[in-house]
Amino acid sequence: MSIISGMDATQIAALTTDQIKNLKQADFRAMKTDQIGALSSAQIKAIETEDFVVLSANQIAAFDASKFADGVLTYIDKVTLSQVKGLTTAQVAALGTKAIQDLTSDQVKSLNNAQLGAMTSTQIAAIETNDLVAMTAAQIKGFSTDNIAALSTTQVEKLTNTQLAALSTDQVKAIETADLAKLSSSQFGALTANQIKALTTTQIDKLGTDQIAGLKAPQIAALTTDQISKLSTANIAAFDSVQIKSLTAAQLGQMTSAQIAAIETEDLVAMTAAQIKGFSTDNIAALSTTQVEKLTNTQLAALSTDQVKAIETADLAKLSSSQFGALTANQIKALTTTQIDKLGTDQIAGLKAPQIAALTTDQISKLSTANIAAFDSVQIKSLT
Repeated sequence: MSIISGMDATQIAALTTDQIKNLKQADFRAMKTDQIGALSSAQIKAIETEDFVVLSANQIAAFDASKFADGVLTYIDKVTLSQVKGLTTAQVAALGTKAIQDLTSDQVKSLNNAQLGAMTSTQIAAIETNDLVAMTAAQIKGFSTDNIAALSTTQVEKLTNTQLAALSTDQVKAIETADLAKLSSSQFGALTANQIKALTTTQIDKLGTDQIAGLKAPQIAALTTDQISKLSTANIAAFDSVQIKSLTAAQLGQMTSAQIAAIETEDLVAMTAAQIKGFSTDNIAALSTTQVEKLTNTQLAALSTDQVKAIETADLAKLSSSQFGALTANQIKALTTTQIDKLGTDQIAGLKAPQIAALTTDQISKLSTANIAAFDSVQIKSLT
């Protein structure tokens, strides 16, 4: 029988550190929880590693939290996985940053959500990156929003795609703006549509082209109109054709003039007629001459009469005969006299009989003599 069996907690607390060192494994196995709870930090430090590892999870949980945190520091990395699982939330919360840093990846993976939830922001920030990436998605999901916010940029940059995809929408919103802007295309692309939708406009505002490049169709479609309005012109320009085609008419309608002007021409021509129809009149007016010149006949024919009237006069005068000829009779009829006045012979050459017949008398009066002279016999015969 162990000599420990006959001792009470007070007697255990009176043992010297040398006496603690001389205890056998059988003595430690025999210790009751009240005896373990009486041990001081100095006594805990004096326990030999080979003796400490024989303690059960229940015995580990019996250590006084503050004394345990100080005493176990010298061999925290030797604590067995079953012992780690036995740590109380109070014991975990009492561990210093040095102890947190000294934990092995396997030990960190053994922590349950309750233990992780008890960690302070300082402790979370102290977790080594190689230990952090070893954690399961379920563990990461156990972090409080304060702990997510406490992650350093280096830690966030090392999170795996699986870990990121497991975050709740509240956790995603808690990621520091500067940290979110450091995610790779692959990491950002791993976020779900719901997570993307949950991002704050402040977070969206600070995203870079690396993050935008990672967005896929479902994620882009999930962006709210408020989020869309916060995308920088550089990010809009970074969209590829597939991404641009994922934008809804409602999203496009909320874009600023500067954003619309930033759309690359090859992306603009890839847009559907329905998307172009979603542009506000201000956005139509914001299109550059180069952009207007690249609009397809199908896109032009889909414009509303208000959108056609919003095309800048100088831009309209740059349409090819084919483009201008793609406008419907109703669209032609909607053109302002100012727009008509600036048309060139290239545009006039594209007009067909139904379009010419649709011209109002006010519009006809604004045609230049050069344009009248450019009418061919078929066009002349179409005049009413």
